[in-house]
Amino acid sequence: TFDVSPDMQTIVCGLFNGQLILFDVESGELQADAPKCHTGIIAAVVYSPSGFCAATASEDGLAKVFLRVNEKQLNQRVVTLAGHEAEVRCVSFVGEDRVVTGSNDKTVRVWDAATGAQLQCFRGHSDRVYSVATQPNGHLIASGCGDGIVTIWDLDKAEGAGGTATDSAVNTMTDGGFRRRLVSHSRRVTVLCFSSCANYAAMGMADKKVKLWQEWQNTGAFRQAAVFTGHTDVITAVGFSMPGAGVG
Repeated sequence: TFDVSPDMQTIVCGLFNGQLILFDVESGELQADAPKCHTGIIAAVVYSPSGFCAATASEDGLAKVFLRVNEKQLNQRVVTLAGHEAEVRCVSFVGEDRVVTGSNDKTVRVWDAATGAQLQCFRGHSDRVYSVATQPNGHLIASGCGDGIVTIWDLDKAEGAGGTATDSAVNTMTDGGFRRRLVSHSRRVTVLCFSSCANYAAMGMADKKVKLWQEWQNTGAFRQAAVFTGHTDVITAVGFSMPGAGVG
């Protein structure tokens, strides 16, 4: 698993042995490697919007946040996000100060990126959570499940949103933060992505399809806009190109 820094200078890669490494985009040379940070496979790694931090999700049941010292080095200081009861499959940033994770324990959780405190826990999936994505404006989270259903969670309507919850008062949302379920596919949702303009979501599937959904007039309600077929295997990555250019 890997991600490219927002400045397009560095690629961070998470390895099967639980280690992170950095590559220079232009030269392809190894810039730095961090000590082994997980005891299990790193299932996902992502940069924050500014590129100042990177976060990982691992099969050891933990997620971690790393500070980026510069374009060539990750700080050895690590914030550990502990609380999931099974493997952590996916991770995304909500702005710079929060991290969202999805797990085999069927929950989606929101964390304070600086302290590691769990802020919210969203329940309602009937299967493992394989993918999460955050709307660029920070209002909505999308989570994709093994049963082919995508759930849209509204952070603004969730009690305690904005960091007011504490470790002793973690918010478990079954309905309060729930906005809408998108019955998307017959098989698991492997990857999710919001467009930079925030009103489109792309979903890659184990059934070899990609579906594009459009938010209706900033209401949080989504309608299916297109279906892309032609792949011969499971979709493992999806993303939007420059605004208006397309999805791939």
